[in-house]
Formats: sequence, structure tokens, C-alpha cells
Amino acid sequence: MFIVAIYQTGTLWLENYSGHNFFYYITSWDTSSWRSDAPKKPIDAEFITVGYGNKMYSVFYGSEGEEIKTSCDQIIKQALKEENMTVVDNVSITDLLEQRSIVYTMVYESLLAEYIDSWGISPDEKELGTAAFDTVVVLPWSGINGESRVLFVNSSSSSAVEYKVNTQKGESLYSHIEAIARGNSSMQYISTAQNGFNIFSRNVFVPQWSQSVLQYSPVVKKDIFDIDDEGDMLSRMDVFFGSYYGQTSDVDAGGVYTLSDDYTVVKYYPDGIMEYYSYKSQDSNQSQNLYSAYNACMEFLAKDTNINTDYYISGVQIKNSSIDFYFDYCIDNMPIVSDSPLMSHGIEVSVKDNVVRKYRRYAYDFEIDSDRVLEGNVDFLDAVNESVSKSGNTAAVFENIFLGYAKDEDENFVLKWFTVIDGNVYETDLKQK
Repeated sequence: MFIVAIYQTGTLWLENYSGHNFFYYITSWDTSSWRSDAPKKPIDAEFITVGYGNKMYSVFYGSEGEEIKTSCDQIIKQALKEENMTVVDNVSITDLLEQRSIVYTMVYESLLAEYIDSWGISPDEKELGTAAFDTVVVLPWSGINGESRVLFVNSSSSSAVEYKVNTQKGESLYSHIEAIARGNSSMQYISTAQNGFNIFSRNVFVPQWSQSVLQYSPVVKKDIFDIDDEGDMLSRMDVFFGSYYGQTSDVDAGGVYTLSDDYTVVKYYPDGIMEYYSYKSQDSNQSQNLYSAYNACMEFLAKDTNINTDYYISGVQIKNSSIDFYFDYCIDNMPIVSDSPLMSHGIEVSVKDNVVRKYRRYAYDFEIDSDRVLEGNVDFLDAVNESVSKSGNTAAVFENIFLGYAKDEDENFVLKWFTVIDGNVYETDLKQK
């Protein structure tokens, strides 16, 4: 799953697969099974890209993009309600990005009807059929014709379902993008498709900085749990039980702390991994879909008050009996690459019958060490060249490249480049040695 997450981070997929249009049937789905009466929530984007309309962009992870997301979601919901819909073939990413835009890069291709239903809006199933999407592009009103556009893009077919809506919120979002552009002076992103970098198999948003050297502060990892402090362990794990009554605790010879009652078991391991299991019987007949499971997942995570580091959704896996969600930590608008040999993601949540059955977390806090300043002078083209050298493939086609925090030999988390070539991940230091 870590490799899958790297494929998706920083990437907007718009590839041309001849013979498939937007309504291409996805054989792994039973289109009658997505309905659920349980509470639902639209799945968040892995990251949000804000386009200024001048070939420069900002990328937001986690709560950093919450303000722009709130404004954008209002337009999306209103557009879906008004149902002014058309199907667009041969969508051009470069054309869409010529104007001010908001791009939601999703981690999973899902049915549009299911997504609309998660907003509490009844979808026109006959009209939508099996339409699916993995990217949402919002083009707010510029004051010319009054219409904002919302496109649900299917990257595998380069097609989209487009909604148009006339709303003053479009003008407000347009101005919001302008304000972000004015306030962003340190790091900005470019589009590989717009700039003719044909070494990439698809469009990727790549960070750049205005000076020859990027100055930034490293990230440090801090312990949260102390198994030698029984009172602290009980108070921290109380969020999974609601009270202390009836629970038993134990520390085994390997240093594994366990707190449990008749239905719930929570374990904390010396390597920093916390695990939660729920064995309480539930109504197995309650229908579950992707969005009802996500609602249960997010409600559960909101109750874990021990999470102090921001995080973003980085993967989804649908299994026979459960839907599993994966999240990674982020800080200062940069992803943090897990250094755990046992967990490729920071957070894993498994939902069955709209109830969280299993929860694993790499239970550390991550904080910026503002007392230290590091420098990096390796740009993405340098990283590309080094990756080609490491791979030994001079004709390599790149799937993705992104910048993220990763642990160095001194146990600090510093910025590094991660490049994907033919499914292999290559790591490049940001500073030349």
C-alpha cells in the first residue's frame, strides 16, 4: 500500500485509454450494492491543489486545506443539487489548468452516484449509470459568464461528467484563490504537463522554490505513551472505553501493554504501534458502502484525542468483509513517510458493518524543530537524474515524484525526494553531500 500511496501523491491522472468512455463498467463493483441507509460522509481528497491560472500552484495536505475545501464544497454541493449535467469526452488537463482552479486528487475511483448520495442528494441513477471518477476539478466563476464548473474526471478514459452552477460562491472562491497566490512566497508547484516534461507518464504537481537554496526546519518524532506510568496509560486509552470500570491491564515480558474488557482490546507495543480491536456484536445486516464506512472511520478517529499531528487519507482497500482506510501524517504541508518497518502508513482503520473493528496507529507526535534551519539545493530535475542513474534505465518513464519528510541517519526527519520508476521507489537527499 505504501507504493500505491506514492503513486498517487502529487499526481493528477489523465491518461487516454481508447475504447473506454466515462461510463465504462468497472467489473469489480456490483452497482446495486452501494446503497446504504447509514450516515455517510464524502471522502476527502488525498490533497488539494490550488491553481492560480498562471501555471503556478499550491498544494494542501490535511487540515491545511480546510478553508479552501469549505468554500469549494459549497459549490460542489450546489452544483450537484441543480443537476445541470453534461458528459465531456477527451478532457485536456492542460486546458483545465489554464484558468484558476481547485483540484481534488482522490485516493480511490468511486461511483459518482454513490458520491452524490453521500452529500444527502438523491442521484439520477438512470442518467449516471456506472459513471466513476478519481479527480474533481472546480473552475470558479471569473465574472465573465457567471457559471462555475465542477468536473468529475475519470482519468482512465480522459472523460468527465460536468456540472455548471450560477452562484455568488464562485466569485468568492475565485477571489480566495487570488489571495492564496498573493500570500504564497516560499514554495510553489508547477504542472509537468503544462511545462512539457514528457518523462512523466501523467501530470504531476512538482514543488519548486524561488531561491537557489530552500531553507526549512527538520521534524522530530516524540513519544506519546509511557507504559511505566499506569495512570497516564489509562487516561490516554480511556477514549476507547468510555470508563475505567471493568477493564484489566497487563504488561507482558516483551513490554507489550494491554488494556481490555469483554468487548475491546487495546495494545501498545514498545516499537510505538498501538492496536485497537472491537469484538462487540453488531447488526451484520446493516448495509455498508464506501462512504458510510468512511463516516464511521472519521467519527472514530475524531474521538482519539491522542492524535496531535495532522494527517490525510492516502489509501483505500475494499475487501470481502471490510473496507480499510489508510492515512499518513503531514506537517507544514508536507507528507511524512513512515519509518516503521511494521506499518507502511501512519494510521490504518478497518470498518465492517459501519463499525471500526480494527485500528492501528504509529503512535508518535511529529513536531517542527524551529530552533534548527536546514538547507536543500537539489531540485526535482536533479532528483530525476539521480533516480535514472540508480535505476540504470536511461529511457525510464516516471510515474511520480514528490517531496516529503523522511528519517535520516541522525534520527531526524528531513525533506527528501521520492521518485517512482517502473514501480520502484528511489530516495534522493535534498542536500548535496
